[in-house]
Amino acid sequence: MMNIQQSLQEFGMTEREATIYTTLLQIGEGSILDIAKNSSLKRPTIYTAMEALENKGLIYRVMHGKRTKFKAAPPQMLQLFLKKREQQLTDLLPQLEVMSNSSSGAKPEIRYFEGKEAVMSLYRALFTRLDKKDEIYFISSIRDLKINFAELMHYFDAQSIKWQWKVREIVPHTASSLQYVQEHGRSVNKNSLHSVRLLPKGLDLFDMEMIMTKNAIILISVQKEIFALSMHSQAFVESFRSIFQAAWMVSIEPK
Repeated sequence: MMNIQQSLQEFGMTEREATIYTTLLQIGEGSILDIAKNSSLKRPTIYTAMEALENKGLIYRVMHGKRTKFKAAPPQMLQLFLKKREQQLTDLLPQLEVMSNSSSGAKPEIRYFEGKEAVMSLYRALFTRLDKKDEIYFISSIRDLKINFAELMHYFDAQSIKWQWKVREIVPHTASSLQYVQEHGRSVNKNSLHSVRLLPKGLDLFDMEMIMTKNAIILISVQKEIFALSMHSQAFVESFRSIFQAAWMVSIEPK
């Protein structure tokens, strides 16, 4: 039980809220007195936490005549609660980025991420910030992405299809790339705004991915030593965009 309550605290509940919620799950429904009897909490300390749980939609009132009892919402409601918090954070990110940009001025920002988990978090944060109107460019090593980031590729496909992102992707002319563009369920096949081209044969010996958004360049090593560099510089973005355009012009569409 302690492990469950600690996990609930990591998901955004206070210690008292987690105790009350799990207590109500166990007893079915109960009054403030029932909760106090079945937990380590004192009645005066319960009221504030009860109000917070009600506001979160995680408990609700059940009337028995003039008596009020409380019942825990089904555990599935926790997923909706987390999705709401995630959406609130997504809505807040643009404002935080504006604050960050205004404080840093024109000075470029370079960040280093080491290890698979850190790079996974970088990918997910990037996809979360993408706006439907944004365009994202990739130069990708499909073979190595499939080996080390297969789950993340499927996550990207699902989000790209859902939001119809504008995607341009350059990949090496290899068997892995040709298989990728033919796989059912991929964004390239389900999102009409996702275009892929193949580099000329012989230009396929690289082990990294390059991602370009409207305000960032991200370079990711996707082989054994997994790390990433994130560069926020408009001058870099414009320069790399020109390099991408040149590579796009000499690349060919898959047949």
